[in-house]
Amino acid sequence: MRRRAFLAGAGAVTVGGLAGCLDALEFRPAGGEPPVVEDRPDAVYYPTHVEGMEPIGTAAAGGYSVGLFYSFPHRFWTVTGRNAERVEVRDEDDVHLMATLWDEESGTVLPVGAGLSMAVLRDGETVADKPP
Repeated sequence: MRRRAFLAGAGAVTVGGLAGCLDALEFRPAGGEPPVVEDRPDAVYYPTHVEGMEPIGTAAAGGYSVGLFYSFPHRFWTVTGRNAERVEVRDEDDVHLMATLWDEESGTVLPVGAGLSMAVLRDGETVADKPP
């Protein structure tokens, strides 16, 4: 329970610090998204492109830290066990927001999953509320 309370608080503090700032993050890459390789070999996959992300900030409490990062909207895959699902960019997407959680003492990155959510606020009102 302490972990969930920390994550809720740290996420709210970090994302709350972004209130009103997300307008500056509304951008798209020049030239659109690169094509998906349709016939990938059954081997190590080497992407056709390179993307970057920028850190926004970190918060720490109760032995855990969370870092918040952003990038332009781009497709990505979520992986659960052996299942991969492609997530496409939608017209209303302005930014790709990512969070990383880690244990302060060991430096071990922890999975971010069930029961967690991130809220983006603008002028004190929630404009987005989604799982990380």
